[in-house]
Amino acid sequence: MKRIIFLFIILAAKIIAQPNFCLNLGTSSITTVGMGGLYERTELNNDGKHDFISTGPSFSLSVHLSNWSFGFNPAVIYPYQISFNYKITDCNNDGNKDVITSDTTINFIKIISGTALGTFTNSNLYNAGLKPYKFTVQDFNNDGKKDIAVINKGTTQISLLMGVGTGSFSSPQILNCAGISENIESSDFDNDGKKDLVISYLNNTNVRIYKGSGNGTFNLISTYTLSTAFGTSLINDFNNDSNSDIAILSPNSTILTILRGGGNCTFTSQVTYTSTGSTAIKMATGDLNGDNLPDIAIHKFPFTAEIFLANPSGGFLPVITNTLASSLFTICIASVPYYIDIADFNYDGKNDVLLGADTYGCAIFILENCNSVGIPESEIKPTLLNVFPNPTKDLLNVEINGLNNYELKIINILGQTVLTHYSNSEKTSINLNDLKAGLYFIELQQPLGKLGNEVNMPSKKIVIER
Repeated sequence: MKRIIFLFIILAAKIIAQPNFCLNLGTSSITTVGMGGLYERTELNNDGKHDFISTGPSFSLSVHLSNWSFGFNPAVIYPYQISFNYKITDCNNDGNKDVITSDTTINFIKIISGTALGTFTNSNLYNAGLKPYKFTVQDFNNDGKKDIAVINKGTTQISLLMGVGTGSFSSPQILNCAGISENIESSDFDNDGKKDLVISYLNNTNVRIYKGSGNGTFNLISTYTLSTAFGTSLINDFNNDSNSDIAILSPNSTILTILRGGGNCTFTSQVTYTSTGSTAIKMATGDLNGDNLPDIAIHKFPFTAEIFLANPSGGFLPVITNTLASSLFTICIASVPYYIDIADFNYDGKNDVLLGADTYGCAIFILENCNSVGIPESEIKPTLLNVFPNPTKDLLNVEINGLNNYELKIINILGQTVLTHYSNSEKTSINLNDLKAGLYFIELQQPLGKLGNEVNMPSKKIVIER
């Protein structure tokens, strides 16, 4: 068997003056991350650093923990097979990340249980209908437990598995759809506190929203026809109106489409943008230039990063193309750009872009941010209020230095308190699963008399990804 090594490129992305980027080839050592194909960023061992899970040799579970020096430890391979369809979440509410994976060759969903040390101990199978394929994980019946909605490949059915809170799932309920499903995502598209489904179809330009009832059942509420086929998708509030929008990267094309949500399980408009050059493969969203707006980064052949910077009106500035990465891949053959991500990978206070490719004989290349703007990690750590990971997908860890019996509030960009959390410990964790993707603020609430009148109530910006 040939050894397959996943290539990472860290593209530090910070805007000096729109739309210019400043990128340099870093001095960090070039090392091999490990074997494997599709990577997913997470935080496994509660150290506040980015870790990665990937499909390792023979599709085994491969774990790469951060080594605190802008790099990763050698891969740890576990004897559990995963497919390219997997997600990382806390299935049993123990505060540790687990892995959910589907496999069209068997009729089961596999749950691989994680520990607080970032290790994995056992796996269990749950019936998920015929040929379980792509899936989404949310709390669909509002009982505080993770549920799964999974496409049954080649059929018109979606299997709904309700979580019981211990990491196990009930027998599947069936949702019959209007066509053979190809993609499925979930969000609250009408702001009623209940998760809805958005489903696209094989060889079809229709997108349909199924409204969630809050008890694990769904009803078709609206259909929208795209100008091109549905491909890779992201859900975020791209125009800051507190409604969920969908960014769609059409397969085998250069078209980026934004469906703007109307807040009532419908879309008010469809806006398309054209990237340059070769076919777009994958995309990620995050704030790349410090304006608190969600930008979009696209990974293209031949290992090129294209950036769409968001503007305050909800649109995007003309595309910025960076080809510096492509020159580093001349030794890589038969390569496919499988992965792109946005986060602060070198912990300097600025978001970076990470590109990865499933290819033979490639290693890590780091393009570091050459802007002087940023907050060194040494200046971030000693504050009263510390949060990690940030961005986060579902669980936010909080450390309050020297305080207990306090209240934390999560506030949206409209100034509305959307979640309140109480704790009597310096360390706590907040489940953000019920909040939509987007920008929020976490604020410490505590009587001034307990802190001293000279100390203001601290708050921090947090980003939730879906």
